[in-house]
Amino acid sequence: MPELPEVETVCRGITKKVLNKHIKKVVTRREGLRVPFPKDLAQKCNNATVKSVIRRAKFVLIHLDNDQTIIIHLGMSGKVTFPETGTPPAKHDHLSIYFEDDIQLCLNDTRRFGVVDISATKDLATNKHLEKLGVEPLTDQFDGDYLYKILQNKRIPIKQAIMDGHLVVGVGNIYASESLFKAAINPTQSANTVTKSKIKLLCTVIKQTLTDAIAAGGSTLQDYVQTDGSLGYFQHQFKVYGRDKQPCQVCETPIEKIVQGGRATFFCPKCQIVK
Repeated sequence: MPELPEVETVCRGITKKVLNKHIKKVVTRREGLRVPFPKDLAQKCNNATVKSVIRRAKFVLIHLDNDQTIIIHLGMSGKVTFPETGTPPAKHDHLSIYFEDDIQLCLNDTRRFGVVDISATKDLATNKHLEKLGVEPLTDQFDGDYLYKILQNKRIPIKQAIMDGHLVVGVGNIYASESLFKAAINPTQSANTVTKSKIKLLCTVIKQTLTDAIAAGGSTLQDYVQTDGSLGYFQHQFKVYGRDKQPCQVCETPIEKIVQGGRATFFCPKCQIVK
């Protein structure tokens, strides 16, 4: 699943292509993805111009000059592409937005777990997809004091806690494993038992890991590509994720893999011993 760095990269790619561009037509090629496409999607988009493209958690928000916002979640396998003029729709191009200057934005989603919605911009805070989201990890609001405070009543493992989108958004499976390794915190340790100094370090590391991943264009493991079709490169910087049984780059102890909440967790049992 595309995580925060991948979605941020997609937002930046969309911005480069369609900022201030006029929408000429919207075409859907099925009833919907994980949920149905809004019946008035085309009506609310036609003849509007893109004002800005931002990310909220793992959602792409395309703000239009008619005070509407297109909401896109890439699901498990979604990707945004900009085919060359005249290129016929690919098999899983379920949504196309046609702009001036022969620009075409396609949402391709093989597994169809993505989401497309549209909302009045003023109502985004209460939109069903966005209203319960936690703080953004790359903002000043997310700091060691905030994270330590919200974890005091959390007895779940620390990895699952920092992946809870009600607390902080976008710290997906890959970046949770990588951040916990860099902060030398065992992923199985109860969140409310991690010391404040460690939590402050973890907060700093999460910010840096996400920032580095964005700079690398995200991580390409299976389906994810950038909007120009190029791959992300952060997977080449992984310290633990996907490295089961390989030597730790710090102490050479074999990396271990466990399952937490149905997701694979990778860690070094020596560097991340519970203290």
